[in-house]
Amino acid sequence: MFGKFSRSDASDVANLGRMWDENMASISRVNILVIGETGVGKSTLINAVFGADFAPTGTGRPVTEGVHQYQSADGTFALYDSQGFEIGAKDSPLDWLRGHFSGNRAADPADIIHAAWYCVSAYSARMTDGQAAVIKELSSLGIPVILVMTQVPKVNGVVISRALAFQQALLDMRLPTADGQVHLTCALADPERDEEQFGLQEVVEATSFRIPADQQTAFVAAQRVDLAAKNRKARTLTAAASAAAAGIGAAPLPLADAPALAAIQLGLMVKISHIFGVSKQDTQKIAFGTGGITTLVGRQLVAGLARLIPGAGNVLTAAVASTLTGAVGESWRAVCYKVATGQVDLRSAAGIAEAATTFRDVFGTRVRLPNASKSGSSK
Repeated sequence: MFGKFSRSDASDVANLGRMWDENMASISRVNILVIGETGVGKSTLINAVFGADFAPTGTGRPVTEGVHQYQSADGTFALYDSQGFEIGAKDSPLDWLRGHFSGNRAADPADIIHAAWYCVSAYSARMTDGQAAVIKELSSLGIPVILVMTQVPKVNGVVISRALAFQQALLDMRLPTADGQVHLTCALADPERDEEQFGLQEVVEATSFRIPADQQTAFVAAQRVDLAAKNRKARTLTAAASAAAAGIGAAPLPLADAPALAAIQLGLMVKISHIFGVSKQDTQKIAFGTGGITTLVGRQLVAGLARLIPGAGNVLTAAVASTLTGAVGESWRAVCYKVATGQVDLRSAAGIAEAATTFRDVFGTRVRLPNASKSGSSK
């Protein structure tokens, strides 16, 4: 990979950008519906889980009107934020649901709702017959429903008894939810009231388990609370890319004649960046910017491969191709993890250099890169 891409060549950046666009186009979009009465905290829940202002938030008044679709910048995630379903409203919630989502599984694949979060507030502690009917209607349309209790307070780290009693009452109703559970959450921490954020990862896990395999990548990338899921997905992608690289090296090739390996490795970097929410621009910045990865690692890899991997010589074998690709994937995952968790700030040259150093350090634990330190994180 690295021998083909130099920081000075503008085509390198263009090539990465092209691969980025192709990867985004290949990912099946995931669509999530969030539904519940006005004031239950849908927008706060959305922003806490997806880490961006997908829905407007406010206090003391309804701010989500009608049904709005919010899409991620890359188009791989769409969220439907429903209007509040009020008792006595002119339009029936069931009529609205039937009109928008009837024949859910027969709809245009891009518009299928893959899961719904039905939200009820611990403060209201109310589930009416009308609300129960909405959940049953969603289920009848083939939409997995995750029942989420929002705004759940704790006292001294313990959920208050009123919320637990409401949870049990909901369980006793035996509503047709996807997992038979009522997920207790607090999306917004309030230090003054000693309230902590909790329960979001459980909601994400329950949702992920019910989303079709084709939409898993998009959902894991969109959510921001389960970093372990992002790590697992990145390592799964790396294993697949390493296997593909081994296939290329099955018939030994001169290193200079291995562009297919470059494509696999660059494509892997693009996919891992997406999983961790690292933008195309930031991916290009890390890979090709001042002190970037191709500067610190690339030329040394190609020039010194015979020294880095004993027995490699100047040819690309299955073992060499797989080893290099696995090292690239794990090193890039470590970089993206640091970016996603705020440990690396890409707004400065120092941050970009730190990202490159992280890559080199982790790479050096897998391939004997000269002068590689042992400080790289592999979380």
